[in-house]
Amino acid sequence: MFPYFEIFGKVIGSYAVASVVGMAVCVFVACRLGRAYQITFEDILLKMVYIGVGLVIGGHAVYGITQLPRLWELVTHLSDYTLLEAGSVVVTCFGGMVFYGGFLGAMAGYALNVRKVVGERRKVLWDLFALVIPLFHTFGRIGCFLGGCCYGKESSWGFIVYDNTLQPDINGVVRIPVQLIESACNFCIFLFLLFLFKKKLQSGNLLFFYMLIYPVVRFVLEFYRGDVIRGFLWGLSTSQWISILLFAVALYQLLWKRRRGRRPLEAEQ
Repeated sequence: MFPYFEIFGKVIGSYAVASVVGMAVCVFVACRLGRAYQITFEDILLKMVYIGVGLVIGGHAVYGITQLPRLWELVTHLSDYTLLEAGSVVVTCFGGMVFYGGFLGAMAGYALNVRKVVGERRKVLWDLFALVIPLFHTFGRIGCFLGGCCYGKESSWGFIVYDNTLQPDINGVVRIPVQLIESACNFCIFLFLLFLFKKKLQSGNLLFFYMLIYPVVRFVLEFYRGDVIRGFLWGLSTSQWISILLFAVALYQLLWKRRRGRRPLEAEQ
């Protein structure tokens, strides 16, 4: 659609713009919500740094996993490549990003930052993390739509893209705007989690609720994706397998916490 913007004579990628705007909105929202719990602006900024580093590392690493056939071909035929060619293949194979990799990396970075926090404050911090993930993803998918990546299947309805130099294969074809659909779903997830946070419902569990809802959305929307670079195993994409895993982990954690919460009452009876 609009992969680049020209600002003051400089060309800037639309995905980068959407990501920066999304990050700024997330910081603003986290600061407003965290104010009641004595969580400062400086606290939020530091945590965003940990999240950002983890997101970048995890996103590129999992993208590399989706490129394993190409990497394996490089390893098994290494003698056919020059050093420069081999380096180019490696850079290409790890050049993209996968959301789930970014999410897991961000969660690891965040856990590293809050590892020494205990009590109610720890629950609030993890709930804030659960809130900003779908909010940031809302803007991220808008960036995907503008840039032309993560596009949907050919369809009788949707959008036609012209003059997209990043993804020339999608030009002139009507495609489902799956990026915008996912963006809207993420915003709805954010609103639901915000409602729970405001009402102080399920304190400390919002991340698990996110991991129950979003994987279902992602699993379904994967069937409407038109790009096939994410890797497939037994008919499902890499993201669909990760969705199943995250859903199972979240369900187990919530059931385990619920059972553990009932034990004192059962003992009294």
